[in-house]
Amino acid sequence: KNAHIEAKERRAAEALTSPAASKVEAMDASLAALEEAVKTLVSLSKEELVAFPTPLSVSETADRLADEVSKAVDAAKESIAAQQGELPKEVKGPMAEAKRELMKMSAKAEQVKKKIKSTLDAVRSKCQHLVEACAAAVSSAMRAEMQSKGLDIEAYFMQLVNAGDDKISHEAFCRRAEGLIGEAYRAEHAGLLCRQIEAGAISRRRFQSFLQQYFVVVKGIAITDEFPISTAKTLRKAEVDEVLELLEGPKADDKLGMSRIRGKSLV
Repeated sequence: KNAHIEAKERRAAEALTSPAASKVEAMDASLAALEEAVKTLVSLSKEELVAFPTPLSVSETADRLADEVSKAVDAAKESIAAQQGELPKEVKGPMAEAKRELMKMSAKAEQVKKKIKSTLDAVRSKCQHLVEACAAAVSSAMRAEMQSKGLDIEAYFMQLVNAGDDKISHEAFCRRAEGLIGEAYRAEHAGLLCRQIEAGAISRRRFQSFLQQYFVVVKGIAITDEFPISTAKTLRKAEVDEVLELLEGPKADDKLGMSRIRGKSLV
């Protein structure tokens, strides 16, 4: 086969793969943008994460970019399938290479789909850790304020609701949280918490569920008169299946590797 024919076949093969290749390049670029947007957040340790100021912004950006990557994947797969349909039944030489290249592109598109999921999972895991930490601090502070003022949950709820509304706005919830936990407050951490409690605004039922938490004893354990075990006195032993209403905490005891709560027995 002379060089002229080989060059012609190679140009035909390149013409066949180039539309799909350009879509794959766009897919790669969109994935790179997603990974760049989240890399700082997902690389943080639990200790570093607490000081990260913009997890909500990163989460929202990640959702938007992930949608763009998904669309780019779909476009790439559609183009790959179309170009595979243009392949002759019997392929050899440059066309055989083109077929293999299209198969590689198809496999890459599937890998990118999995990467989208793993990246979003990593972001959500970091955000969930922040939500749990923020929820513990805010709910504990709100319960303490409610108890100090002698209010039940309904009365406390009404203090946070704007006149004429039947739900607590996220802004009102965050203002109260900031006033209660002070320097520990992070606006976007509280924003993540609000979004998890209820999107848009917080109803009575969701607010009650947020403040009222219960634990069931699964293994007999000592009930003490204070948090620090080193100075606490044992009052009695909690029985299996006993229900405790959370009043404060959970608080981590790093030395013992456990979390402790202050609670009220409902037996």
